[in-house]
Amino acid sequence: MKYILSLLFPLTSLVSIAQEVELVISSELLYSQVTSFSHEGRFLVNGAMKNVHIWDVKTGREIRKVQFTQNESHHIDSVWFSPDDKKVVVGLMFNNDEYHVDVETGKTDYIVSSVPYDYTIPYQKTRYQLANEHKASNSKEDLVYHTPDKKHQLRLRKVKNPFDVSGVMPYNFISVIKTGSKETVQQDTTFMTDVAFSEDSKYIYSNKKIYNAETHRLVSKLKVAPYAPMGVAFLPGTHVPVSAAQDNIRIWDFPNVRNIPLKGLGLVQFCPSYTHAIADLYNPRSKSKKHVRVDMTQEAVVNETNTPTKNISYITSVGPGAKSFCLTDQKSNNKDMYNISYTGIHMDVIENKVIAKYKNATRLMQTAYPDLFVVDSMGSNIHIHSTKTNFVRDYPGDSSGRFSYSYHLSNDLTMGLGWVSADPSEVADAGKVILVAWDIRSGQRKFSQKIEGLALMAYQVSKDQSLYACGNSTGSIFIFDFKNGKLLHEMKGHNAGVQELAFSDDSKRLISASMDGTRRVWNLESGEEMVSLISIGKEDFAIVTPDQYYYSTKGAHQNIHFVKGIEIFPFAQFDLKYNRPDIILERMMASNQEMVRPYYLAYKKRLKRLGFTEDMLDGEFHMPKVSIVNSATFPISTSSRQIKLNILSSDTKYKLDRVLVRVNGVPIHGKKGLSLLSKNIKSLGRTIEVELATGKNAISVSVLNEKGVESIADHFEIEYVAEKGQLPDLHLLAIGVSKYAESKFDLKYAAKDASDLTDLFAGEHAPFNKVHNYQLIDNAVVGDAVSTLGETLKSTKVDDVVCIFFAGHGLLDTDLNYFLASHDVRFDDPAKDGIPYESLEDLLDGIPARKKLMLIDACHSGEIDKEEVVLANNTETAHENVVFRAVGSSGLKQVGLHNSFELMKELFTDIRKSSGAMIISSAGGTEYAMEGDQWNNGVFTYCLLNGLKNGSADMNGDRKVMMSEINKYVSARVKELTSGKQQPTNRVEVIDLDFRLW
Repeated sequence: MKYILSLLFPLTSLVSIAQEVELVISSELLYSQVTSFSHEGRFLVNGAMKNVHIWDVKTGREIRKVQFTQNESHHIDSVWFSPDDKKVVVGLMFNNDEYHVDVETGKTDYIVSSVPYDYTIPYQKTRYQLANEHKASNSKEDLVYHTPDKKHQLRLRKVKNPFDVSGVMPYNFISVIKTGSKETVQQDTTFMTDVAFSEDSKYIYSNKKIYNAETHRLVSKLKVAPYAPMGVAFLPGTHVPVSAAQDNIRIWDFPNVRNIPLKGLGLVQFCPSYTHAIADLYNPRSKSKKHVRVDMTQEAVVNETNTPTKNISYITSVGPGAKSFCLTDQKSNNKDMYNISYTGIHMDVIENKVIAKYKNATRLMQTAYPDLFVVDSMGSNIHIHSTKTNFVRDYPGDSSGRFSYSYHLSNDLTMGLGWVSADPSEVADAGKVILVAWDIRSGQRKFSQKIEGLALMAYQVSKDQSLYACGNSTGSIFIFDFKNGKLLHEMKGHNAGVQELAFSDDSKRLISASMDGTRRVWNLESGEEMVSLISIGKEDFAIVTPDQYYYSTKGAHQNIHFVKGIEIFPFAQFDLKYNRPDIILERMMASNQEMVRPYYLAYKKRLKRLGFTEDMLDGEFHMPKVSIVNSATFPISTSSRQIKLNILSSDTKYKLDRVLVRVNGVPIHGKKGLSLLSKNIKSLGRTIEVELATGKNAISVSVLNEKGVESIADHFEIEYVAEKGQLPDLHLLAIGVSKYAESKFDLKYAAKDASDLTDLFAGEHAPFNKVHNYQLIDNAVVGDAVSTLGETLKSTKVDDVVCIFFAGHGLLDTDLNYFLASHDVRFDDPAKDGIPYESLEDLLDGIPARKKLMLIDACHSGEIDKEEVVLANNTETAHENVVFRAVGSSGLKQVGLHNSFELMKELFTDIRKSSGAMIISSAGGTEYAMEGDQWNNGVFTYCLLNGLKNGSADMNGDRKVMMSEINKYVSARVKELTSGKQQPTNRVEVIDLDFRLW
């Protein structure tokens, strides 16, 4: 298969390269056991059980994950790189055999050793070693680890774990890097952390972060999706998958993916019918825990239950309707934290009370029968207990009395599910076990089946009892016919153990949850994977098909990249090919298939705007090359404001046209870049000076040839450390027009909008050294005056923030080109004396300041789909005393998300050629902006002002309002206040740069 590069420019031809790339969305390891750096310090590898993850040290991005074996007895013990850094060597736990994993291809070889077992780990500490040292140490002294050259230390300082009240995990560690007398506290860690040092002592790794040992500064943080709690289901009677995520239950009803908020979520389990769920929530401040009952039909919490213990506890089963549930209480001995006692507790959710307690129950499970409970004591004594007759029946193992090492209940809680180790007389093949299902009430065996694997982790029976599913520790899922035991499907996709399984009501779908951090949906009619569901934080997510097509929220883009060999490419390079919401919707086979065509039209429109066709995506095109030859010589951080890039570019066929240098996504020489066409050359060596901004500078360089084809960008990151106390200036250009030469089009609040924003930023503000206010009101707003105002921006500084605000009429000419209404505009012909939108954006192009924002509170301020827009009389009014910032009686009919351009804006990050400014408009291209007495402003401006001055837009509570936060806040609040009739949009979006506004 051929994979292609998408470009950043709308008038270029698409470049395809005949090479395979791999989509990577890194999900967090459940835990990491061992970690090591490569000899040259370019790579990091960490591993757990049967998996290794290889990372790029400089960027913190994953190159690949490899499951090096499916042999259940081959667990990872140690890991290191071969002398040439081309292979990862995995040492096994119980012998001297090794696996060699090729870094570039992921190919794995098993190397059998005849050398006697010898246990050594160079330059690293495993989690188990730390646990043993922690256990052995009765003092309060730090745990200290030295770099190989003995010049630096990593000290793990013990502090009380605020999440632990039972004594099982009493300590957290704070990482401290120490060089001589220099000591830098880095971050809190969890109960245990893996530690590694590079061979040259340059890098320190701890808790997913890589530090420069000499400077103590963060080099990179492993870019992974946070580990999401387990728990999967389907909405009752549907094929809509449901899963636990960070602080919510996520309903994957694409495109209407939505969350049920559950702050402090630790675990979710669904009742057999999926109509309800029980979730445990933890409050670290009060050190309290509660369980809530969630109604999945209402998508809301309907009951709360206080947890009857302060110890560690976890849900083990949920009864029908989730009216009761079982949990395990776990408590350690004060003198020995590894001496743990367990109590099983049966809770009534509705009455909020304890029904019964069972001592020495590591797992207590409620069945479909109110009087029967399964009690598991450390897997060594599994029995069924009757509360009515008080009888105890042992777990029905095989003829020799062997018992299950893993245990579950069926979907309807009437059957026990588990496995027993295979009797040699029953199973000739080594490495197999016997799956067992038995009737809870009678104890009779209902089903048994021999299967590959020594450790099964998840089991489920479909609701109609036609299918039986199990998942093993290597990620395989087996589907059996429940009646005859025939293996129907062996499904592979996960690369770590499968922990949860759930059937849809009609037995046609299965959802699985794995330790690899993904949830996958399977078609049980074909046995094929449909999509993988990846939660990335509280709001963000990605949905991916097996052939790498995906949809992701915009906040998830930082977790997405592509890899070829050991080279890493940002998501934008291939996004045009693989970002296909229409394919996602079709593959999920959701009920809203009528949206597939609009999504496809949105995709085609995106291609057209960028100058491509679908046929071009699979073609071969000639592409120039570029490299920053001295990128490796730059330090990770610097106190020098200026750096010089040595650029080498070439094209074997066409002349070079231009070079583009971007810093944090902003073209520093303007969107046209540095022209080369007059030089009439096919190769170029050139030095380009770049002024760094304070903080991170993601620098990329690309070159275009005369055919408009752009190279793959070469890129690197460097941090500029400014002197303390240096704050940026804010340059605010506020333009508002209420009074027009044609007075019948006068507005009431537009000029006030501009004045109110100017007044808000008058005086001193914490984020800024100085605020420069420039204002044009009413008859002062003419084309020449606006252009002159823009001249002031040429004197800005790199770290400054520039904001252009416009309030007034937005006008469309007969060709549906967009103009902002000046005071003297001709409303019947806005091209005469109107202000072209492009000229306003051009004010921000190529200026020194890189943090640029444009806010437009005007009609039709979103972009217009010229092909699908419908002209109609506007007779709608949303509220009394509300005026639409529209003109006359004709306008554009609001067509919402069924307009394919608006779909495109919703679904695709803008990667077109732009000035690098974030542009937020008050209404969609086919919508009207409103103003009214109840707001005393335009509604967009009203929300903007309140979001800033009241701190309402501070979504994360850090007392800072970032550009990204005001964007989200204003969009949601305007939509809310106008009942959805006005929806702000991002005319242009910059995802690589965020900055503080308040």
